[in-house]
Amino acid sequence: MNKVETVRKQNKLNNTIKETLARFDERTDRSIRFDLDRIEGVPQGVCLKLTGYGDTYNSQYLGRHYQKLLRSCLIRVVLDMRKCTYMSSAAIGKTVWFFQELKNAGGNFTVFGMTETVRRGFELLGVIGFLNEVENYDDGVVFLKREFN
Repeated sequence: MNKVETVRKQNKLNNTIKETLARFDERTDRSIRFDLDRIEGVPQGVCLKLTGYGDTYNSQYLGRHYQKLLRSCLIRVVLDMRKCTYMSSAAIGKTVWFFQELKNAGGNFTVFGMTETVRRGFELLGVIGFLNEVENYDDGVVFLKREFN
């Protein structure tokens, strides 16, 4: 790939990322909200903040938003769950699928701030060990940056 093609590809990626960040929480259910912030110093890195609860009904919104990130090539994710009060098995399933897809796309993820109720759900389904859990946002960024050092 020559230099012009490389620049075009990077510009297209940047535009896709800007569009995704600008309208990320559109068409969602009131019971769950999604906030997205770019992580400086982590290529294709974002912090996804979940607020509310993920139940069987709104897990479709959760899955749709995860797919937006994947399509936008935002594949290095810190998942902030401090304000997520509950996740059903359907919502946990969507989240585990998302983490697997991030890995398949060459990305990575980390999670912090799980409430006891949410943690119990992941434990009961036997997927807690699959998570790259850290104490806080800064530790999550450090975890993702290790890939590049």
